[in-house]
Amino acid sequence: MLAADLTAVYMWLTGWLAGKSTGQGQLADFVMGTWLNPRLFGGRLDLKMFFEVRVSWILLFLLTLSCAVKNGLTGGMFVILTAHFLYANSCVKGEECIPTTWDIFKEKWGWMLIYWNLCGVPFVYCFSSWFILKNPQYTLQPWQTGALLGVLFCAYYVFDTANAQKSHFRNPNLPARKGAFPQFKYGRLDHPKVLKTHCGTDLLIDGWYKYARKIHYAADWTMAGVWALS
Repeated sequence: MLAADLTAVYMWLTGWLAGKSTGQGQLADFVMGTWLNPRLFGGRLDLKMFFEVRVSWILLFLLTLSCAVKNGLTGGMFVILTAHFLYANSCVKGEECIPTTWDIFKEKWGWMLIYWNLCGVPFVYCFSSWFILKNPQYTLQPWQTGALLGVLFCAYYVFDTANAQKSHFRNPNLPARKGAFPQFKYGRLDHPKVLKTHCGTDLLIDGWYKYARKIHYAADWTMAGVWALS
């Protein structure tokens, strides 16, 4: 919490000194941010993306891993550890898809995002891991563990490939990270079907998106349900 607050104060102060403002007052500047993509080392390190991807999700996985080391791999702990690994790994291996997301290309990097990156994601999303650690009397039966893992893997496959389809449709020249695992061929669509909108843009209606407009969210919610049931 202290690191998040100090980082937010620093970003607000540097924005104020640089003359940046949201035009809605200093409180809005602090909470919502004035820098879109602050960078270090000559532009090679995007702070917002680094904190969102490398810090928040990897820290969440490490917290869950520490609970597993302390508690042992019970059924529920194995499910939540697997789930957090898959999510953290997907964020890192699919990093090329993240710049097109709303919070990277549109939202400014203020206290709201900084606090959520450093505190919200790792220390709120690990509640399931902490509960399993502190309540060993609640255990999953083997069939329950297997069922949850089955749902998790299916939802993850849809989540991974649907987000990849969406991102590569927006930018067909996105490179895939070499050596990243797992790589699914269904994440890229050759000559996808599109629907012309009234404003002249193309709407993807192929792959997973011929079944639902927000199917990546449905898969995300399903994985969140597995986290809760673990």
